[in-house]
Amino acid sequence: MNKVQIFALVALAISVYAFTLNTNDIKAFASEDSNLQKDPPKTVPYVNLTRYLGAWYEQSSIPAYFEFNCDRTFANYSFNDDGTIKVDNECYRNGKISKSIGKAYPDPQDTEHTNAKLKVKFPAAPVAGDYWIVRLDESYSYVVISSPSYNYLWILYRAPVMAEQLYQSIVDDIKSDGFPV
Repeated sequence: MNKVQIFALVALAISVYAFTLNTNDIKAFASEDSNLQKDPPKTVPYVNLTRYLGAWYEQSSIPAYFEFNCDRTFANYSFNDDGTIKVDNECYRNGKISKSIGKAYPDPQDTEHTNAKLKVKFPAAPVAGDYWIVRLDESYSYVVISSPSYNYLWILYRAPVMAEQLYQSIVDDIKSDGFPV
C-alpha cells in the first residue's frame, strides 16, 4: 500500500463527512506539513449531547478531500434508538445534494466521560474516526471540531451565516492555539 492510499484510509476513518472517496481529491488536498509533532488539542470540559443535537451549518474548514466541490455543507444530529447519535451530513456538490449518514458515540477511551471526544463511523469507513470538540459556545450556538492531529477543523454554527465579528474572533482564538487556519 502506498503513502497516498494509507493517508486516504486514515483520513476517511477520522472524517466527519464521508463523501465519495477520490484519490485525485486526496492528492489535491493532502498536506505534507503535518501537525503530528504537537500535543493533541485540548477539548472542552463537557458536552451535553442532548443540547448538542440539531442542525449545524459549516462556516469554514480546513479543506478535506471528502468535501471536494462541496458548498452549503450542513449536518443534523439526532439520537438513534440505541443511544448513539445519528450523523446526517449533506452538501451541494455540482448543484446536487450529496448525503452521508453515519453514527457517533462517546470515545470509550475518554475516561473522564466529557462527551467532548467522540468517535464517528460511516458505512464507507473501515474504522471510526475522531471528532473532538475543541470550542463550544455556552449557548451551544457555535462549535469548533478538530482531530487529535490538527489536520481537520470545522467551524459550525446553528444558522447558515455567522456574523463576521464572531467568526473572526473564533478564527483568532483557534489560531492562537496553533490551528493552521
